Amino acid sequence: MEKAHYRYTAAEYNATADFVTVDDDAFWSHARPALHLRLPLSGAEDGKFMDDWFLFDQGSSEYIYLLNSTRRTTPSWAGRDAPHPDGPLYKLKKYYAWDKRHKLIVDVPRSGDSAPQYIFIPELQRLIPGISGTSPAPGMFMLDRCET
Repeated sequence: MEKAHYRYTAAEYNATADFVTVDDDAFWSHARPALHLRLPLSGAEDGKFMDDWFLFDQGSSEYIYLLNSTRRTTPSWAGRDAPHPDGPLYKLKKYYAWDKRHKLIVDVPRSGDSAPQYIFIPELQRLIPGISGTSPAPGMFMLDRCET
């Protein structure tokens, strides 16, 4: 899972997502995957992108929630209880994923899991125009490749 890369399905919008490993010993005894979103800003031909990072939480809920990282350059949970700046996509909350058989994945992503085929973040479509200055068609992230 940690080497999976995704592309946004609306062809005119070059957004990407990928999983990375977070090893934050202060909070977990094992490595956990985090989600990295990269969204092109208005004038993306200039190569300007906005990055944000998310960790996953489920608790006893049936939903998987995104937790905005406490750092802007890398995924981290450190200092979660201390004041920290919100990331640009802090309003993103829900995360849905499906495998290649289109079966909904109901568990929080874990290190070593198979990469989902599709990722859908419902609030993203509503936030993109205000953040990036573009209004792409609705879409989701589809698995593009897995590095070995």
